[in-house]
Amino acid sequence: MSSDTVFVWVCVAVGWLMILGSLLVTRTRGAQDRRFLQFWHTTGLPIGTERMAATVRRRIRTSGTVVLVGALTGLLAASVILLLRPELASPPFVWLVALPATLIGASTLDLGLTVRQSRFLPSMNGTRPDRSPAVVLADYVSPGRLRAAPLLVIVAAVLAGTALWLGSVGVLDLAVFLQSAALPVLAVAGSSLEAGRFASRRILRQAQSAGTDLEQAWDDAFRAETLRSASMFQTMIAWLAVGAVGLGILNGWDAGTGTTWSTGLGSQLFTWGYLATIIWFGHSSATGYSRGRLWPNIVQPGPRQTRRPNLPSPTGSATLAACRSEP
Repeated sequence: MSSDTVFVWVCVAVGWLMILGSLLVTRTRGAQDRRFLQFWHTTGLPIGTERMAATVRRRIRTSGTVVLVGALTGLLAASVILLLRPELASPPFVWLVALPATLIGASTLDLGLTVRQSRFLPSMNGTRPDRSPAVVLADYVSPGRLRAAPLLVIVAAVLAGTALWLGSVGVLDLAVFLQSAALPVLAVAGSSLEAGRFASRRILRQAQSAGTDLEQAWDDAFRAETLRSASMFQTMIAWLAVGAVGLGILNGWDAGTGTTWSTGLGSQLFTWGYLATIIWFGHSSATGYSRGRLWPNIVQPGPRQTRRPNLPSPTGSATLAACRSEP
């Protein structure tokens, strides 16, 4: 067994262990408490009632589980591909197959959950807050983060077109470029972008089963978290497309000139862009952004009223005690 094959299988195994370990940890009471308090703190929203606390806690637990199950499903698909095509076992497989499959699986299930699942039960009096004007995607995700994935896909497409032209004039080996993963990964990135747009539009059109302003504000917080995660996953895949096209160009150049640029720079194209995306999207809170756009003056639960400044919310210990009573 070659060193490349060992490296790829070690990476896949580490991915399995990390996702399975995270899945087990998220089922523990301590992890659920920490995630609940962290999410509550970042939203800055009052809890209001025991029913609200239990609903928020349940949604956080369900969303975390679904994302990890989706990631596990994607990694399973990548593992099956590796078993069926062992000749693909090389370092680029981790970036160009395993990682995109994992991200697509996590994003798809999380978006699907948001489209299908109502977060709050209808209020006792059957009323729902009216929303005017209608929300748009920029109310949940900042414009810069929304534009990142489309711009990167455009950059990858331009680079691919440039590579085809350079190959046609003999600057690089066109056959080597076409045999690389550049065009397939670019197609995956474009498809992921369009699928994400479709799902996002569905989410924005979906009626919110909330009976009070506060319930709707919490629903918006969950929407913001899901939509921003989807935008981050799309940006990562789009960057992987840029990296794949770049690596294809370097391979074609090396084949034509006898250099080894692809060996030294290939993995760097993926690593630094991936890390930069995580740091950028993790820099500020998605829920804090959406609250500032949609709910700058949230009210405590109750019938539909004119919005007024926040009222004191329950203490963290009291809320945890209340929601822990939920089965």
